[in-house]
Amino acid sequence: MIEIKKFKKEHCIEISNTEGFSSRYPGVDLAERAMHQAECGPASTIFLDGKPCVVGGIVSYWAGCGEGWAFFSPLVFKATLRVSRALKIEFNRLLKEGCFHRVQATCSSDNNQYCRFIEFLGFDIQGQLEKYYSDKTDAFLYEMVR
Repeated sequence: MIEIKKFKKEHCIEISNTEGFSSRYPGVDLAERAMHQAECGPASTIFLDGKPCVVGGIVSYWAGCGEGWAFFSPLVFKATLRVSRALKIEFNRLLKEGCFHRVQATCSSDNNQYCRFIEFLGFDIQGQLEKYYSDKTDAFLYEMVR
């Protein structure tokens, strides 16, 4: 069963403690980072069978513009299609709630699965950011303009 709730820091802690979870940000407290991002715009958690599997939202830069963010649990892969559909509906709700007309997002260039997911949400690729992450991996920059 899929449920959507308002984001809480505990949701991110539970995701980061899920077996198989790996982070692109070594040494960074993901729960603190997510909490900070959630304070800067609308954010939600998607639950699968009572367990948080995605936390995410939109950081508002200024009126109408922001950046999408999300952290995924390995549980997502147990119901990829159901979670993807729920996330697309919730993301569109957050866009409306925040009155966003432009949102950008980044994705590691070596993570084809998440890049396809961002495109599924309706983002278009805009370019490549060289050595974007701390491990010097490139990222793709995506945007959605409404």
